[in-house]
Amino acid sequence: EIVSRDWSSDVCSSDLGFTVEHAEQMWPEWSGVRTLDAFEELNRHSLLHRIDAHGVPRFRYLDTVWDFANEKLTQAGESEDAYLCLVDWVRVRAESSGGRVGVGAAAFEPLEVEVGNALAALSWALAHGASENAAELCLALYVWWMHMVRRPELVSAFSVIAERSDLKPPAKATLIARLGVMYAQAGEIRLA
Repeated sequence: EIVSRDWSSDVCSSDLGFTVEHAEQMWPEWSGVRTLDAFEELNRHSLLHRIDAHGVPRFRYLDTVWDFANEKLTQAGESEDAYLCLVDWVRVRAESSGGRVGVGAAAFEPLEVEVGNALAALSWALAHGASENAAELCLALYVWWMHMVRRPELVSAFSVIAERSDLKPPAKATLIARLGVMYAQAGEIRLA
């Protein structure tokens, strides 16, 4: 059953994969021993690869397992819910990192293994018209990505979202203001 509980092809096929913590946060009903048992079962059948990234054990499904899981999610009508869980998980993770402007890049290093997940969540939100979700995610990623010199990805995402007609004015104003800060820091002057 956990095989059909996948949340993103980009996450599961990326070199960085996901952690047991991801699975438990995405689906709390699987937390604890049940999650570990499921991972052990998948590993025993060679359906899961273990990867060590920055000293943290991470896992990645085989591509065929991801294809099967994606098919099951789509058939069950849960694909959108899975991606929304990923968007929310990345947003909460970025917001709870404790990073603030001026704290330095070291505060964000533990999040760097999540860049693949953040990009997958952001790409999905942008591609599927989830403007409010994408705006909230971008605003959560702002400090992290500015400290980690990910300005091009952030400028691109902010620019796309700011153009959306369905974005509510407060979020749009905040996005445009932060976009202006990014252009000013780069020495570029643009009218947003």
